[in-house]
Amino acid sequence: MTKGTAWRFEHDPDTTLPTLVDLTKRAFGLVRPDVRRHWLHAVESVTDQRVTQITDRVPGMSEVVSAFVGQVVAVNRRRLLDVC
Repeated sequence: MTKGTAWRFEHDPDTTLPTLVDLTKRAFGLVRPDVRRHWLHAVESVTDQRVTQITDRVPGMSEVVSAFVGQVVAVNRRRLLDVC
């Protein structure tokens, strides 16, 4: 999957666009350690099973779309936890 970029956020136009994960890492550096731990715990708690429970409740969502959503969430969760 391609990484999302943060072109809408303030950045130096002469440099590469920051990724959304880069911005999250920067934001985590600005908060107190207990706040950082809270949000990292929240990200960790979004399990594949929980995503499936949520997507199963969406009327008309196909299994293919549900699987895609699960993969997107899993990839982004991993990226956040690896960097932050």
